[in-house]
This record gives sequence, structure tokens and C-alpha cells, in this order.
Amino acid sequence: MINEHADKAAHDIADTLASLSETQQQEVRKIVEQAIVASVRETVQECRDAATTCCATDSTMTKQIRDEIKRTETALIANLSALR
Repeated sequence: MINEHADKAAHDIADTLASLSETQQQEVRKIVEQAIVASVRETVQECRDAATTCCATDSTMTKQIRDEIKRTETALIANLSALR
């Protein structure tokens, strides 16, 4: 499902970018990238909050979950950045 949405978005963007100047194309790419990164970070924060709430009585487990979420976030952001 995500792949289908990503493919459609990529096609829509490509169609739109074709009619824009190089500067405008770069600006659109930057806006899309910032929106994706912001969404990822918001989702990650929600996961951290859920881990803290669910594991409130076990601080070791909370820290382990939050650390794993951070590692995953870092890898995801790096992968998204590499797509530029």
C-alpha cells in the first residue's frame, strides 16, 4: 500500500516538475523532503511517548525501547536523505 502511494506521488511530482524551472523543482523537492522528515519525527516522538507510557514501571525497558526507536529513526532519516 505504501509503495503504491509513493509511486503515485512520484509520478504526480514528476509530471508537475516537468513544467517548472530547475530552481522551482529544487524547491518542491525540498518542501517534500521536509514534510516527510517532519512526519517521521512526529511519528517517532509518538512511539517514544507510547513506550514511556506503556513501560512506565520498567525504566530499563523504556530506555531500551526509546534507544531502539532512536536508532531506527536515524537509519530512516539517513535512507531518506540518500534518496535525494
